[in-house]
Amino acid sequence: MEHLRNPQPTSTKLAIALILLFLIPTATPLIGSTGADTSGRAAPDFGVSLMTMSGAGSIDRGDGITVEPAAHDIRVVVKNTGDIGGSASLQLVHKGSPTAGEYIVTTISLGTIPALTTSNPIIIPWTATTGDDQTLFARVTGNGDSNPANNEQRKDFDVKNNHSGISVSDTVPTLAPGETSVGLTRTVQTINASVRNNGVKNISAVLEVTLTEQSNPSNSFVYYSNTQTLQSGSLYAPSSPKDLTLTYDPSSLSGLWTLDAKILYNGTLWNDAPSIASVTVRLSNYTASLSSLGDRSIEPGQTGTLTFLLKNTGGLQDSFQISSITTNPVNRNWATTSSVGSSTAALSPGGTTSIGIPVTVPLGENRSNASAITLTLLSIQDGYELVTTAVVQAGESYIASIEMPTSTTELLPGDSSTILANVTNAGNVGGEFSFDCGLSVSAINWELDIQGQECDQWSTFINRSATVQIPINVKVPPIKSPLDPGEFNLAGQPLQVWLQARAAGGGLPTQASAGIEVLPTIVVDPGLPTLELELTQADVIAARNGQGLEDVLGLDVEVRHNLFADIDETLTADIEVSGLSFLAANTGGFSEAGRWSAVVSPPQLTGLKPGDTSPAILAIQGPDDDYPLAGTLTLSVTVTPTLGGVHAGSGVTANPVTRNLSIIVPTVLGAEILEDGPVDVEVGVETAVAFPFANIGNDLASYRLRISDVPDDWIVQFNGTTDVVDNLSADVADFPASGSAHQTIIELLIETDPFVPANSIVPLTITIEERDTGAYIGEHILPVRVGELRNGTLSPLTQHISVDPTDYDEFKTLKVLNTGNAPTTYYVWIDNSLAGDVIFELDSNPSLLVAPGYEEIIKVNVIPTASASADQMYEATIWVEDETGAVNMSATITANITKSSDIQIDAPLVIGVTPGQMTNVEFNVTNIGNLEESILITPAVEGNWTTDVNEIGMTLQINQTITGQVVVSVPSLGGEQSLADGSVHNLTLSVYDASTSAYKTSFTIQLRVGAIFALEAEAWPTVMEFYRQGTRTWEVSLTNTGNRDVEVNVGYSVNRAGLEIGSSDWAMETGAPSTLYLPVGVPITHIFSVKALNFEPDLSLQADFKIYYEPVDETVQGNASYATNLKMSRFFSTGDIVLRPEVGDAPIDVDIIYSHIPNGQAVSAAYEIELCSAVRILDFGALNLNEADYPWEFKVILPDANSTEIVLPLSSASCASGSQGELSRISLPARNAWDTSSPLQISVNAPDRGRILSGDGWEMTFRLYHQTENSSYTVYDEETFNFELDVFADPLIESIAVLNLEEGEEFDLLLTVTNAGTATALGVDVALVCPSATILSGPEVVPMIGILGPGDSVVLDWRIQPDSIDWWEQSEMTDCTATVDAFYMDKNVVGNDVRTIEINVESTSPGVSTSFVALMVCLITSIILLRLTGQNEKFRLMAVYAGVLGFGFSFHLLDVPFWGLGVLVATALWIWRMSWASAEEFKLIHEDYQRARRGVSTLYADHFDALKDSRRQLSVILAVPVLGFIAVVLGLPPQLYNDQNNMVSLVVYITIVMLGVWFIIMRADRAYGNLYGRLTDVEVKATRIERDLGDPARLFNELAGDGLNLDEIFGDLSSTATVGTILDTEVPTEEVNEDV
Repeated sequence: MEHLRNPQPTSTKLAIALILLFLIPTATPLIGSTGADTSGRAAPDFGVSLMTMSGAGSIDRGDGITVEPAAHDIRVVVKNTGDIGGSASLQLVHKGSPTAGEYIVTTISLGTIPALTTSNPIIIPWTATTGDDQTLFARVTGNGDSNPANNEQRKDFDVKNNHSGISVSDTVPTLAPGETSVGLTRTVQTINASVRNNGVKNISAVLEVTLTEQSNPSNSFVYYSNTQTLQSGSLYAPSSPKDLTLTYDPSSLSGLWTLDAKILYNGTLWNDAPSIASVTVRLSNYTASLSSLGDRSIEPGQTGTLTFLLKNTGGLQDSFQISSITTNPVNRNWATTSSVGSSTAALSPGGTTSIGIPVTVPLGENRSNASAITLTLLSIQDGYELVTTAVVQAGESYIASIEMPTSTTELLPGDSSTILANVTNAGNVGGEFSFDCGLSVSAINWELDIQGQECDQWSTFINRSATVQIPINVKVPPIKSPLDPGEFNLAGQPLQVWLQARAAGGGLPTQASAGIEVLPTIVVDPGLPTLELELTQADVIAARNGQGLEDVLGLDVEVRHNLFADIDETLTADIEVSGLSFLAANTGGFSEAGRWSAVVSPPQLTGLKPGDTSPAILAIQGPDDDYPLAGTLTLSVTVTPTLGGVHAGSGVTANPVTRNLSIIVPTVLGAEILEDGPVDVEVGVETAVAFPFANIGNDLASYRLRISDVPDDWIVQFNGTTDVVDNLSADVADFPASGSAHQTIIELLIETDPFVPANSIVPLTITIEERDTGAYIGEHILPVRVGELRNGTLSPLTQHISVDPTDYDEFKTLKVLNTGNAPTTYYVWIDNSLAGDVIFELDSNPSLLVAPGYEEIIKVNVIPTASASADQMYEATIWVEDETGAVNMSATITANITKSSDIQIDAPLVIGVTPGQMTNVEFNVTNIGNLEESILITPAVEGNWTTDVNEIGMTLQINQTITGQVVVSVPSLGGEQSLADGSVHNLTLSVYDASTSAYKTSFTIQLRVGAIFALEAEAWPTVMEFYRQGTRTWEVSLTNTGNRDVEVNVGYSVNRAGLEIGSSDWAMETGAPSTLYLPVGVPITHIFSVKALNFEPDLSLQADFKIYYEPVDETVQGNASYATNLKMSRFFSTGDIVLRPEVGDAPIDVDIIYSHIPNGQAVSAAYEIELCSAVRILDFGALNLNEADYPWEFKVILPDANSTEIVLPLSSASCASGSQGELSRISLPARNAWDTSSPLQISVNAPDRGRILSGDGWEMTFRLYHQTENSSYTVYDEETFNFELDVFADPLIESIAVLNLEEGEEFDLLLTVTNAGTATALGVDVALVCPSATILSGPEVVPMIGILGPGDSVVLDWRIQPDSIDWWEQSEMTDCTATVDAFYMDKNVVGNDVRTIEINVESTSPGVSTSFVALMVCLITSIILLRLTGQNEKFRLMAVYAGVLGFGFSFHLLDVPFWGLGVLVATALWIWRMSWASAEEFKLIHEDYQRARRGVSTLYADHFDALKDSRRQLSVILAVPVLGFIAVVLGLPPQLYNDQNNMVSLVVYITIVMLGVWFIIMRADRAYGNLYGRLTDVEVKATRIERDLGDPARLFNELAGDGLNLDEIFGDLSSTATVGTILDTEVPTEEVNEDV
């Protein structure tokens, strides 16, 4: 690895190689990229994997698809075959014909599709209309799609009402080969036919069978089967066959009959009756069947038996005679006919027998030849014939012939030679042949093979009559000293080589042989001490440490021969080392041989004789810069002898001898992990950790990695579930190059204990072993750093509890486990939105602090209420979350009471819809209760959207799910309903009981309107005319009539007229916007310009200008485009001519440009101009005005020296019948080609100020005549110019300050009306509306102002009186609204047509100063009277009156918010307080009454009458002051607004105050009565206690008389007890509760 750490390139080639090795991995991800994205990153690959139809009839019969004109469901499945997920959308596009444009049926967002997954079927409703050659496309698009080639599927079809039926199978009797009739017994027969709808419309089918007697055709019988209705199928669900069954009884029939079978099809305005069979049947009780057991093949030259089976199928016994055995063709009479004329034994009904016919196939018959053998039997009892035919085919024969060389092949010992044999297939079929070869003697050490394979392992296929050349490789064993007789390599030894061939299909083997002879030779053997030198691992390791292999081998060079007798003569031998080659044990080593060297010494030996040996040495040196690569180094030591003259003359050869020495380099294992860490992982989450792993040994190796020191509760495993690295190249395999081929990436999946502290570093030990042997190689410590995690689990996630309605102690528990690595506080709450009539309440702490790895219990009580239903399910969701939001868990508790009758609807919560299209909504209805349910489903869509059905009926078994669908018709844009992008219209599927109509459940699906872009351009020009190099500007108002504000890309193109080729004669001016933002419904002005570029254009020059608007957001459907024809013109209008009269009414000069654009040769020309039409723009008749009172004058000013003026005849101009004549045409000076200078000047004299009306002007049409091209003034350029006044009328009302008035006060409202415009307003009128005032009088003329000229003003007068304000308020702001209008005020400024006059209405009052003085007088008076109350209570009542009057005056003192309301409240409290204080009179009466109860003399004779009188007097006296307060507030005379609420509130206030007085007086009376009553009770009870304590005996007697047992209280008293002892006992205190 040292050369990897310190690369030192030594040459330019090495540097280039390193660069290439670096670039190749970089370019690798680009290989195979098919999309536009050449990135190597992962990408989705969306494709349409299925597109089919359902819902109506559709069929593909192989010749094209036919579709019923009806509503279909297009079913599309989208698959993501990429390696990551992505979002996609599906578009269904319809093409009505091959030449029609594409129409987008709908676009559906599919959301995110994960990698290697398939979407659920997307069902799109589509209605087919009649027509041929239509096409539907299903296209999927998605961001980052790597392969757009598979994004589309299409269906080509014809739409028509096609009826068709087809017979699939039937059991009509059929004729056997050679028979003319089918025998049927005269018993009941049954015929079945299976039929299927082969069209797109529903049809019916009936099987018809007709029996016709052949001898009497008029005698026939017709039979019919049952009727089946054949439903049309679809491409998604093809139609299925249905069976027709027909029975008939031929018991009364006999002889030959014709049986005709037809299928009768019937459809709407269509029928068909195709025949399925017509056969002759023989009706008899003598019937039989003859059949062959099958055709067979017989090998040529062999004899086989052809077997036939005879069965008696009739009702009577019969026997049969073999009447004939014939063959076809007749020249292949292979069958034996000796059995002709013989008979079978008698066969009982149902009996069978076999008949065998011997068949012999001649030898040499071609395999393809066959003979049809027909057997004919004759019924002995009934005389009918049975005929059947079987075929015999000539079988296969395999014969091989071998041709070997006839000459003897000469071989030298140790040499190889090839003997060629020709093998020919002489059989009748090609076949596989296997071979074997060998010698005629059992010789050892000879090597024979065929093309490198052992002889008996070689085979080949040889076609019929073909010849194949077989090469037999023969190698003679080298000479040993002494010779081994068993090797048969002595000079002149004759031998034979044989070859055998055997056919794999059978037959006898074929064999042939050829001769070989061994030649005399003398060789010199190098005498290697060993042919294999095996290094040790220590040798290999030493080489890496700089101590390469250095070894010296001793050679014993020996002279050998295979002669019968030796010749005494010496020879010379040359020794050399060559052919160093290296074979790696596994991979690499292409340059490894260059790292080794070998030398032999001495290089030549002389004086050698046969049998002599001579010493030599072989020095070998291995690499010392790194490991030598594992494998075998082979070096060749060759000895070449040189013979003397005697040997050479005797025919002896001297061949060089080469001995190979193999040096085996053992494998030294080595590996290294190139990552020191620490590596970061998430706590408790499986994290992938990748690191490089290198083979630093000397051989391709496979490794097994083991992880140790893994902490408890950690999971560490290798990604891909393998810990093996297979076949990793060694670092030295590509020596001397350096690269990363010896490295690979290992990925660990580490999942830590979820409670490991954050940022802790844990070492993992990775042990490296050899994969197969487990030999230890090394280990590496990889530090792992753990991240932080806040997490938890909640279990169980779902629970069910059955609760009895009377149970109130049921509960469920959940466990919260902290799976993070830090203490966490979890907050618990219950979502009871689905709880219904069951109460789910938390019976544990709502916040839980849980340590890592620990858990806490959540207890939830489940309490049913009295209204809980027995056929419903109740559910609560328990939510657990932490304060950071990282943890958000939920579990569900479901409760049911008893039986459950429940229906569940599953459907998408949100479905995108497109305005103007139908949307198919599929939903699943599931009975999740425990009863069979018959239901009705009613769809309803907000906004009165329509659906294809009003209700859907279903019957569902328990747990059964039925799929339903509703087709919703989405209104088009532009209607009354809001279809804004993203707007939601809820589709509610309500479920009712089918029998009781009771509501069960409902499901709401949000139909979300998709984005649509539609554009309207106001007055888009279809033609734009130009002068030479002129610039024309488009100023177009664009309105987005779609449902989403969009930004659009704007594209411009200028093409040659009628072509899609760019034009160089026009160009866009810079500054044209490339994008526009178009809010919905807001006109946006799009301004851009086009310039003509041609300096000398011809009049015929034209171009096509097109502009395109396409939304930037691809999810928005729709686009727009507009076109304008660009052309050169001599005379044209660039827009309305705006006239703005100046003060003083001076004429306005207008220039009209015209140009001489030649229509051919560029020469000067003169023109004439003629006014052909002049139309007044403003309709004066509709305004009831005289047009003559508003005169105009137009003059043409000629560009001559005198500036001649010609008045244009406005009233008489007309060219309806052609030019009006020379007098009406005005000659213009000649001008050069393309000249636009000196325009035509027109002086316009508009009406004077005061008679200027907005919208007035003239539409004038001129014709421009060329002097030579006018063709008697029938050829011209005509253009209309609009001369229009740019003025406006703007009548308005001058502003006025806020008015301050008293309620009921009359005043004059003066309004000034002014025309602030530049034109006259006609019929000006003003409407005044005052909601809180009465308009007493005003202007009576209508209109109030007839004509109002520019700058004129008029004052209008109204007399009004404000209404009274609410009685509790001091002031009120109101307003009057004046609106100006006019019969004609074109271009009026609407914003100033309405003027609001604010009025502050104040209540009628004595004035602030008067109110203040009165308030002070009343206040002082009230205080004085209150201080005199001690002398007489009447002063208190007078103080109440004074105080109330003071409050009344204070009401008018301030005009601030809530002041009046505060005074009202304070007045009521004052009266109530004084009412309580005035109730002391009750105290004296009640005190006197209590004296009477005690028997003391009193002041009042009847206390109750006295109390009654006092209550009545105080109630009246204290209730009256509020009326005085109201009188002061309202003023004199009272100003009260006659409004119901006003009157009611006043009465309510007075009533509340008076009732409060009455209540306080009554309360005071009761309070004093209770108080003095209790005082009297206390006194009476005290008297009784005092009396009883003074006379104990009397007390005990009274107690005994009341039934009290004194013995139980005092116990058994002794006889010595005295009354005194008893009295000494403590006497309990008695509570006296009696009232006196």
